[in-house]
Amino acid sequence: MKKITKWILTCSCMLLFTACSAKSEPWDKKETYQINDEVAITLKAVVQQTSIEPTNLNDEYQYWYTEEEGETLLDFQFYVENLSDEEIDLKDYFEAELKIKEQEQSKDLCTEIENYTKIENETKLAAKDKTILHQIFYVKEKSISDDLQAEITLQDAHYTLSAKPYAAQVTELAKAETIELDEMSFEVLSASVGSVIPPLHPTDDSTYYIVEDETNACAGVYLEITNTGKKDMELDQEICVSLDDEGTYIYAWYDILNADGTDFSEATQIPAGESRAVLFFGEVVKPTETKNYTVTITVEGKPYRYVFEHTVQ
Repeated sequence: MKKITKWILTCSCMLLFTACSAKSEPWDKKETYQINDEVAITLKAVVQQTSIEPTNLNDEYQYWYTEEEGETLLDFQFYVENLSDEEIDLKDYFEAELKIKEQEQSKDLCTEIENYTKIENETKLAAKDKTILHQIFYVKEKSISDDLQAEITLQDAHYTLSAKPYAAQVTELAKAETIELDEMSFEVLSASVGSVIPPLHPTDDSTYYIVEDETNACAGVYLEITNTGKKDMELDQEICVSLDDEGTYIYAWYDILNADGTDFSEATQIPAGESRAVLFFGEVVKPTETKNYTVTITVEGKPYRYVFEHTVQ
C-alpha cells in the first residue's frame, strides 16, 4: 500500500512539474517564430466575420463561410514558410485551441492554395514553399469577448494570442520605390484619374482606354514589373490590385504594355528575365474635387499600399 501511494504521489509531482514547464507566453505579433529551422511563422491577422476570402481575388476564387445563424468565424491567419528541403505537414508543427467554455469547440486548419486563390483543408507544404495558414474556429457571436484567447502550440512552445481583431500590416510604398521578392520585383511608375488613359509612351498609332460614361472616370496605376524567375509569369496568378475610392473597393483589370511601352498588348504573361509596364485600372465616379485614391497591391499574400492625390483642374 505504501509503495502504491508513493508511486501515485511521484506521478502527481511529475505531472505538476510538466504543467508548470509548459507555461504559455504572450504571442509577439511582430515576431517571426522558427521551429527547428524548418518552419517560419508570423502572424498576419485576426479576423471575426461570417466569411473568409483568400488573398488573391483575381479570376475565380474560393472562400470559407458559415451558414449557422448567430455563428461567426474567428480566423487566426499566419504567414508560413517551409525552410526545409522536404515536404512537411503543418499539423506536425502547429496546433491551436480556443479558451472558451460554454460551447463545444469546432475548428478547421486550412491553407491558401493555387496562388492564394483558394482556402482548403490542406496542411501539406512543399519544400521551400510559402502559404497563409488559417486556423478557423466556429464561434457563437455571444461568446466573443475582449478577453477571449487562443492557446497556440508550436511543437514544444506554448503561446496565448488574443482573439481581438488584428489587421494585416501593410507596407507603404513611395513612387519609384522598388520591391524585391523571390521571383519578381515591382515599382510604381505613375498614377492618374481621367476619362482617357494612354499607354506609357504613346505614339500616333497607339490605342487608348476611353470611358464612355461621362459621369465616370478611369483610375489607373502603372507598375514596372520584372520577372526574375526562370519561367514565364502568368500575371493574374502572381499579383492582385485593388483601388479604394473612399470606401468603394474596385478590383482592377490589367493590361500589359509591349516592350517599349508604346501600346497595350493584351498579353497575360511576362517572359522570364524581362520587364514590362503594366496598367492596373478601374472605373470610378468622376471626381469633382481633389481627393486621394488608395491602391493595394498584394503579392505572395502580402499587401502593399500606394496612395496618390488627384487634383481637379
